[in-house]
Amino acid sequence: MTIRAVLDTSAIRAYAAGSIDVGELIGEFSDEGAQFGLPVLCLAEAATSASPHTLRMLNILTHHPDAVILPVEADQWQDAATGSTLYGTLARGCSALAVATGRADYVITAEPHAYPGIDTIGI
Repeated sequence: MTIRAVLDTSAIRAYAAGSIDVGELIGEFSDEGAQFGLPVLCLAEAATSASPHTLRMLNILTHHPDAVILPVEADQWQDAATGSTLYGTLARGCSALAVATGRADYVITAEPHAYPGIDTIGI
């Protein structure tokens, strides 16, 4: 299966808040036989100070059959650091890294301006 897009922290938070846009995109990917990525750092950032409801929604998202949790591999530490510098946060850098390395086609985000040079789907 192909990872069509990764959800950054803003998209993960939007999903947890009930975003129809994010839910529809996930449904379209599933219908196409594609997967979506969830960078582990974005999940952790979205869970920081989250309400119990948000944590339940994040648990549902991470257990979606087409979700792929994207770790930061040990040999990616320099790329993650560079991405953090370019995109403002370590979590954004990891989202961009998935697209920059060809692992995914797009970053789904509420902040498309934060990803210069990266293909995004704005929500």
